Amino acid sequence: MPTASVPNSLTRSGAAHPESLPRSFWGACIERKTSRVVIVGTNKRGYTLFNTLVRHPELKKTVIGFVNTWLGQSWSHEAEVPVLGDLSNFEQVLTQHQIDEVIFVVPRKMIEQVEPAVLLCQIIGIRFSFAADLFCHSIGRRTVGNLQDWHLVQYDPTDHPKIPLLIKRAVDILVASTALLLLAPLFFCIAAAVKVTSSGAVLFFQERSGLNGRRFRMLKFRTMIDDAEAVRARLAAYNEMSGPVFKMKNDPRVTPVGRILRKYSLDELPQIFNVLLGEMSVVGPRPPLPSEVSQYGHWQRRRLSMRPGLTCLWQVSRPNRNAIPFKEWVAMDLAYIDEWSLWLDVIILMKTIPAVIQGAGR
Repeated sequence: MPTASVPNSLTRSGAAHPESLPRSFWGACIERKTSRVVIVGTNKRGYTLFNTLVRHPELKKTVIGFVNTWLGQSWSHEAEVPVLGDLSNFEQVLTQHQIDEVIFVVPRKMIEQVEPAVLLCQIIGIRFSFAADLFCHSIGRRTVGNLQDWHLVQYDPTDHPKIPLLIKRAVDILVASTALLLLAPLFFCIAAAVKVTSSGAVLFFQERSGLNGRRFRMLKFRTMIDDAEAVRARLAAYNEMSGPVFKMKNDPRVTPVGRILRKYSLDELPQIFNVLLGEMSVVGPRPPLPSEVSQYGHWQRRRLSMRPGLTCLWQVSRPNRNAIPFKEWVAMDLAYIDEWSLWLDVIILMKTIPAVIQGAGR
């Protein structure tokens, strides 16, 4: 601990002006003292944490030693500090070595075993913490917070900052509102063409899976015959897509006007209302059918962790997008989710415009 000499002026008069004290004294007063740390866990993660603290002295944490948990291979011999004891003499370790902080680096299955040690830290008044990757360390952002009397570590697999997401939502509302005003005449013309050339409603409502699987009614201009869903089962053998998605190049259910609308993706325009309602975004993974989601593997369900969109990476990837295998399609969506940024949305939007003009739709 730094020491400071007492100036002669203080011994003579019993008082001193702050400027007369040496700088080392004030430095000692404001300097953050080094914490004496013990790591509970002699596994590889405990050893990795030890090395991290050694490499970063600015953290002001000095590892005094380890507490053995007697589980699996011990890595403590690789460190330059000793094993001070185990959970049976944990209190003795804390008191004999004047420990300031305990860091628990143990596997999930040991939570119950270390609970008495945690309670002891609380009773004695020693600061303690758990490695934040206790349950998940491969993806996502972790935040620590309180929920009334509960202390929680929250994992967010998408790892997207809140402010950019709020901006994304604001842009969605702005773009959708503007498009609705500018494209109103086109909406009227398309609606008239659909109504005049085939029987049935102008708009087609279809249940889709949105954010985290929440179901919503997606809007489209009707491009198929009136009983298209009933006919689909008979066409299953002609599906050109792998996986649970149904895609067919020359689908007999599509009407002549519907074929034009699909080619230029004009049938998707009513989804602007879904964007305004917050069910969809301008850019995001395309919303799947619930029947498709029921066939997803665990890793594929992560594509539902972001609000679905009007356009996506898959739609602008290549002219014949239906030739892309389903697994590759999902991989594109996951790449979008993992690498998402406002700038990436701008890039996809800029690529969508020529794709629509060139008629790269279905």
